[in-house]
Amino acid sequence: MLMAIENWKVLSWNVWGIISDKKWNTIRDRVTVSSCDVLCLQETKHAHFDVMYIRQFCPSVYDSFVFLPLVGASGGSIIIWKSSTFSGSLLFQNNFATSILLSLVHNNSNGY
Repeated sequence: MLMAIENWKVLSWNVWGIISDKKWNTIRDRVTVSSCDVLCLQETKHAHFDVMYIRQFCPSVYDSFVFLPLVGASGGSIIIWKSSTFSGSLLFQNNFATSILLSLVHNNSNGY
């Protein structure tokens, strides 16, 4: 059985900064309630992400990611997904945008 693209749940959110632990709790709660497969956060205003930092605001099943660091005091984004569901590869990135190819692990079908 194939998983159709319209069955993927994506949560996209302008978080206006991700430094505060108050925001971490809010983000984690919303991700959990949404049961999203992919999480896209904009305006993170953060220079670097690693798995340990992501654990502060995401359940552990969200373990793969691509991020775009902030420029100056603004911007920054991160796309996070479940490696048990998707494999992902970076297609394009510049100072303003990130594009990834997500493939379902069980059947290798693609989505952007």
